Amino acid sequence: MAVPAGEVDGAQFGMTVVARTFDDAVAADIARLLEVTPEVPALFAAGASPSAGQPAGPPASSVPWPVAAGAAAVPLVVVGAHRKGQPLAHQLEELGAAWDGTVRTAARYRMVSLDTVPPKPGVYRSDDGAELVGERWLLPPAALGSFLASLPEPMLLGSMLLADGTSAVGFACDAVAAAGGEDITAWGDWLADRSGGRKERSLWQDLGDAALAGFTRGERT
Repeated sequence: MAVPAGEVDGAQFGMTVVARTFDDAVAADIARLLEVTPEVPALFAAGASPSAGQPAGPPASSVPWPVAAGAAAVPLVVVGAHRKGQPLAHQLEELGAAWDGTVRTAARYRMVSLDTVPPKPGVYRSDDGAELVGERWLLPPAALGSFLASLPEPMLLGSMLLADGTSAVGFACDAVAAAGGEDITAWGDWLADRSGGRKERSLWQDLGDAALAGFTRGERT
């Protein structure tokens, strides 16, 4: 990407920004930082150029950097192992994805714990669903296709409705995994489940289970 960068001894000067495959947004962001808005050519009448008298400023901090840099970006919502700092987040980072903060899904999804390595949740749509905490990444469209092509079973990608009424691409799991996983919807957040661990059983619960097992064996004899 060629970027005009002003003049040197009266001659125009520019720079070329080169990035890896799928890192178009990174190149666009660097180019925006380097760019110096040139003077409006004399052939434009006063006010004819939309940028006349309006030098380019830095992108607003509230706007995710790929979008502010002018790059196409697809939102991807993740709820488990691909969240920032989690074991599989590097898969998105290596594709040039940019983290865009936390989100909540609409109250129409349930979450189960899947028996995978590393551990991850599975999400599926349900009329008896709840809001789930997730995170949104932005990545180039081509990178999303590459990510989808390498996605292992039982994980799926599809449209996901968020609590604010917007939609994004989101993770789901197939019907077999959804039926066989332990339902953890009540946690509302996979990270809360992973950090909280399992609740310890009380002595009375263990004694109760033992008594019930003995009673059941007695019925069979």
